[in-house]
Amino acid sequence: MTGTDHSKDIRLGEFQLSLLSGGPLFSLLVKAGIARPGAGIGLRILFFVALTWIPLALITLWQGTFLNATIKVPFLYDFAEACRFLFVLPTLIVAEVIVEPWLAQVIGHCRRLLSEADVEKFNKCIAMALHNRDSVPVELLLVLLAFLRPHLGDLALSSDISSWRSVQTNAGIAPTTAFLWYLYVAKPVIGLLWLRWLWKYTIWSQLLFRISKLALRVTPTHPDRMGGLGFIAVGQTRFAILYFAIAAVVASYIGEEIVFAGGKLMSFQYIILTTVMLSPVVFLTPLLAFTPKLLESKRRGLLEYSALADLYTKEFHEKWIEGKRDDSEVLLGNSDIQSLADLASSFEIVQEMKPVIISKTTVMVFLAAALIPFTPLLLTVYPFNELLARIWKMVF
Repeated sequence: MTGTDHSKDIRLGEFQLSLLSGGPLFSLLVKAGIARPGAGIGLRILFFVALTWIPLALITLWQGTFLNATIKVPFLYDFAEACRFLFVLPTLIVAEVIVEPWLAQVIGHCRRLLSEADVEKFNKCIAMALHNRDSVPVELLLVLLAFLRPHLGDLALSSDISSWRSVQTNAGIAPTTAFLWYLYVAKPVIGLLWLRWLWKYTIWSQLLFRISKLALRVTPTHPDRMGGLGFIAVGQTRFAILYFAIAAVVASYIGEEIVFAGGKLMSFQYIILTTVMLSPVVFLTPLLAFTPKLLESKRRGLLEYSALADLYTKEFHEKWIEGKRDDSEVLLGNSDIQSLADLASSFEIVQEMKPVIISKTTVMVFLAAALIPFTPLLLTVYPFNELLARIWKMVF
């Protein structure tokens, strides 16, 4: 087998483990030439933007509400919806190429930590995850949830602020054609993308739980202080891009309330706090499935290395303190000292082994992803030059 063939086999193997580039809807996009496994990101973004934001822009141009000085929120100034369709929607698609390769690597490395006896169980876990990914009934349900939701509630129109969404008629406030497209087509489309991500993340979390029940080789002296399972958390951090998109939507709507409705940033402090704190809770909780395995490995490691340390230090004491050694052996340069130091270092690693595969860095990644979208809102409280001046005084 050539080097090129071997690389191809690896890529094919990774794609077979894919949880994102798959499913009935994805297959339809592939058949339509809109998507390709592991590629076609730009075409998919263009397709979904052409289905959502572009029709809204064209309809509002036709109706005269795209940029109209007589209404408070013309379509062009509705940055919350612009954020939803021009930033968040592409982010949900780009996230696949950011998250998916790491999931494949995590799965592949987990496979290497199993004995041959557990490979069959492992393959069954993968097969179950792929079966759920390709479930036609589930994706039909997601489509129904996304497109039926607007029919189950009232039209969210407000007479307080004039916008592209509504028009004043003799009978009262009525929805515009653009708003009807938004309500029954554009918003359900992006809602479907969110629901598919939620389902794929549920599949991934279930897969991690099932793998945690297998006989993974957890090494208590592994330098990552997580028994060698720290790589799972590294892969999990790639989901931070999803929460960044969630926080961006929340921040854009808060910003719109502040700019157009006269809201104050401090009045949204609990919404912001809740949004930020939910980030590590939602995305790090699945990693707790490995905690029992880590605790058991640490308990076993402390017992085994304590016994080894007892044996070695006893022999070391007899040899170098009580003098039970050959006269030809000298202390200076003897490997016994280094071995004693290595043993102490190994025992210290076992003692410091963490009960969870979650590090401070992992938590900070998700908190940063949740916080960054809210930072521009500070400009609604302090001018940019005043912010810089305050930062300068704090630092210098």
